[in-house]
Amino acid sequence: MSILVFDTRPVMFKQSRLGKNNKPFILYKFRTLAVKGYSDFEFSHEDVTKMGRFLRASGFDEIPQLLNVIKGEMSLVGPRPLPEEYVDLLNGYSKTRSLIKPGITGLVQTKGGNELDWPERFRLDDAYASDISFKKDIIILLKTVLSPFKTKITQSKTLTHSI
Repeated sequence: MSILVFDTRPVMFKQSRLGKNNKPFILYKFRTLAVKGYSDFEFSHEDVTKMGRFLRASGFDEIPQLLNVIKGEMSLVGPRPLPEEYVDLLNGYSKTRSLIKPGITGLVQTKGGNELDWPERFRLDDAYASDISFKKDIIILLKTVLSPFKTKITQSKTLTHSI
């Protein structure tokens, strides 16, 4: 609700993404960008609203994707779904990522996320898709849930050491 108070409408961001077998579906997220029309991959950090920074840092912007999980379009863990227009990126790189449902979080997010280049992301997605296990999913979920706290702890230590 605070998105509406601080950042106006629309509250939700909807975008066509690639699901299992590259079948398109509509992905839901809380809107974090001030400028409409940007994809979730094409923006500068100045475009992120104040509330959007919090939502992204905490991962709360992903909560509406639970609706996608309930609808059977996504799972909790798996490769992040790409925008439809990114389908050409898959050619030549990824062999297995599109054979499974995309996830709210995945192996890529625990290994560096957006800091990784596309070939490395696709390599990790293929590694995950080739060797799925309940135990690995639990580990990925735990790392994802704990990562905002780890970032805060790391930032606190850096600040303390620099004083």
